[in-house]
Amino acid sequence: MRRKIIFTVLAVLAISPFVPLVLSGYRGVWVPGTGSTALRLDSIKGWGMVFTLPSSLTARSSNDIDYQMREIYKPERWMRFGWGPTWSGPTLPAEMLTGLLSIRKRVVLARNFIPIGTEYRAFRDDGTQFRSVTTFGESIDYDRADNESSAVFNQAIDSLCWARR
Repeated sequence: MRRKIIFTVLAVLAISPFVPLVLSGYRGVWVPGTGSTALRLDSIKGWGMVFTLPSSLTARSSNDIDYQMREIYKPERWMRFGWGPTWSGPTLPAEMLTGLLSIRKRVVLARNFIPIGTEYRAFRDDGTQFRSVTTFGESIDYDRADNESSAVFNQAIDSLCWARR
C-alpha cells in the first residue's frame, strides 16, 4: 500500500508541470535527443540546436552584431535558422500567428525535461504550410512552403538534437 501511495505521488509530481500547458492549448511534448560531440559535414549548429540537412538543401550564412543566421534553401523556397541574444523567445508573438489555420503547438523540452520552447505547425488558406521551433535565443522556421518543400524542411527540423556542452 505504501509503495502505491509513493508511486501515485511521484506520478502526480511528474505530470503537474505539464497540466497548465495542456490547458493553454499545447498538444504534446517534444524531447529532442543529444547529438554526438563531432558534427557531421551535413550538420548545422547554433547555440544549442543541431540539425542534419538533407542533400537537397543548401545553407548560406548571414550575421549581424547580435545574431547569426543560416538561410536553408532549395530552389524558390527557404527556411531560416537563427540564434543570438535578441533573436527569439520561447513562444512566437501573436502577430506571427495571424492568418494561420489549424495551429498545433507542442512544448519543446531541454535535456533535463524543462520546458524551454514551442513548436508550431499550421497551414495558410492557400494550402501552404508554416512550421516554427523556437526557444529563447534560437529558432528555425519556414512559411508558405508547398507540400514538397515542407516535406524536405520537416526532415531537417525533425533531425533536431541538442548540442553537447
